[in-house]
Amino acid sequence: MKIKKIIANNLYMIKCLLDIQASAIVGIIFVSVITTLIPVICNVVLLRYIINKLIIGNSLNKIFLVTIVVCVYILLTLIFSSLFKEYILPGAKERICSSILNRVNDKAVSLDISCYDNPLYYDELVWNMSAIEEKIDGIFDYLSKFPGYVANFILTSTVFTIIDKKLVILVLFTVFVTFIFNKPLAEANFNKENAIKSMRRKKQYIESVFKQYDYAQEIRLSNISSVLKREYNKNTKELQDVYRMKNKKVWIINFLQVFLSGYFMVNFVIVIYLGYQIIVKKNVNTGDFIAVFNGVNTLLSALYYLLGRFVTQIMESGYFIEKYRNFLSIEPSIKSGKKTINNGFQTLEFKNVSFSYNSKEEVLHRINFTIKRGEKIAIVGENGVGKSTLIKLVMRLYDVSAGQILLNGIDIREYDLVQYRKLMGVAFQNFQIYAAALGNNISGSVNYAPDRVMNVAKECGLYEIINKCVNGLETQMTKEFDDNGVILSGGEQQKIALARALYSNSELLILDEPSAALDPIAEQKLNKQLKNISNEKTVIYISHRLSSTVDADCIYVISNGQIVENGNHFKLLQKNGLYNKMWNFQAAKYVSNMGE
Repeated sequence: MKIKKIIANNLYMIKCLLDIQASAIVGIIFVSVITTLIPVICNVVLLRYIINKLIIGNSLNKIFLVTIVVCVYILLTLIFSSLFKEYILPGAKERICSSILNRVNDKAVSLDISCYDNPLYYDELVWNMSAIEEKIDGIFDYLSKFPGYVANFILTSTVFTIIDKKLVILVLFTVFVTFIFNKPLAEANFNKENAIKSMRRKKQYIESVFKQYDYAQEIRLSNISSVLKREYNKNTKELQDVYRMKNKKVWIINFLQVFLSGYFMVNFVIVIYLGYQIIVKKNVNTGDFIAVFNGVNTLLSALYYLLGRFVTQIMESGYFIEKYRNFLSIEPSIKSGKKTINNGFQTLEFKNVSFSYNSKEEVLHRINFTIKRGEKIAIVGENGVGKSTLIKLVMRLYDVSAGQILLNGIDIREYDLVQYRKLMGVAFQNFQIYAAALGNNISGSVNYAPDRVMNVAKECGLYEIINKCVNGLETQMTKEFDDNGVILSGGEQQKIALARALYSNSELLILDEPSAALDPIAEQKLNKQLKNISNEKTVIYISHRLSSTVDADCIYVISNGQIVENGNHFKLLQKNGLYNKMWNFQAAKYVSNMGE
């Protein structure tokens, strides 16, 4: 990456930080300058002043007054610095990191579901989310040091120039070599991080499995933990190998940088030069000698940081910020249209729709059907035949590969995406219960109408569950953050997913395997509830359990990505086809389960 781009990236991030919390950034720079100058003022400027004044016999009162002024400066600086670092900075850093991370979260939410099918995208997302706090800390670090070291360099150089201009030239010449190694060092560190990011993600996944409640029972009742441990240990060894290989290059560059341009070379050259000036030329007096002796390492530290660590930091930050900016610049392929939906939901038509993931074999092939306002249709078939994919197309989580989906006769891609999706209330098959209040879980929002939540809860059979909870709708779900949190059964969670879909009060209700976690008796009760609560709505059922779809106006049977049969329950039984076969098999299974 070119230096110009690296600088532009860092300036971009600094502008972001200023936009979020300008006062904190200004405070960091101010504290950096006033604190970093303390050793220069004390060990170089003040000490030189005192010794030289004492030698020429100046009044002690004047020396004492100057010393008092410096002491007051140091005291006030330390008080202000301590207050800023302990009371202001931690909260500011937290706000800044959260704000930057929220931009990543917002971008992730705005992108297509298809992005999650791409491991490279997922690596970039995880890398950005996991690296942000560390990298922002790095930016804070150089913001808290760079201004101070610049001020340090200017003041010390001024003193050295007054004493002997050649001193500054010697230091600059020896430290210049540092600059040569900065770019390869930054690239080596970045390449190391890039090489291990996917391996780290695998390791973090395995660690999360051992921590999550959802996996706890299976881990204890099976030998899967040994498989995970084997993969974990294998992954650890691979990480060690990468670290060993990549760190070797980093170590070599670091060693050369420190040896050729560091304290050894600079101190050696300066000591020889000062010895010559004192013994041979007799150009340096006692105060100047002590000032140079104390100041050389101060100046060296400033230069070593400015031409060394600082440059490495901005280069490493530049690479990170580039990845961050690239991630934020990803554009979703699901583009919003501009048309508004004026007449609500009237018809939804699949017209010769085909679809494939990542240009692979078609999951759906030439699908044709129409659903009218108020109708209840069911999409049935065995697992993996494309039922849920079809619903993802309805919701525009993916766009069709061929054909059209028409809402009220217009391609859904022409409609405003947000307005279009508001037409639908969806109970997903793989729904989630969040570590939040019950009311938030049902409403899916921070601010909700309690009466409305209670109404849909009653309709879904959740009323008794809510009454049992001590805090009602404010009861925390899961024990992730609250020891008193409630863990619901699979059936109860399914009812929350259904209530979530109903709370939206949408015109089109989509139920993806609504009874998957229920036993036959509970399923029968749920089917009755669904029939009552969806009476005036347009409904699409997705199910492989046919008892949920008996009352549908039309049932579409999918096999190998195609609609092979359609009709109502009784017509499909008379056809003696795939639906009839599935129905008889499931009926026999239910009878067997009831007998047990």
